[in-house]
Amino acid sequence: MFVRVKVTPNSPRKSVQIVASLRVGDKVRQKIVRYIGVAQNDEELEELKLLAESSRGFLFCLAQFRLKVRKSGNNIIFHYGLITHEP
Repeated sequence: MFVRVKVTPNSPRKSVQIVASLRVGDKVRQKIVRYIGVAQNDEELEELKLLAESSRGFLFCLAQFRLKVRKSGNNIIFHYGLITHEP
């Protein structure tokens, strides 16, 4: 996973995203894991990049430890173990 900054042509807007590279057959595809936000200036861009880096670390930990997070009302529940697909 890495942090990507996408520049909008002819505009000061810059989008910050967390992206994962996936191999599909012989090709490498990129999938947006989390959309962080849009920066209008350099100060906002730096703040969003910091937020993205900290979020990327958390997402990486979730993937490494197979931690499943579920929200139930106002509570956040963490489940450890194998993540299975649920409808």
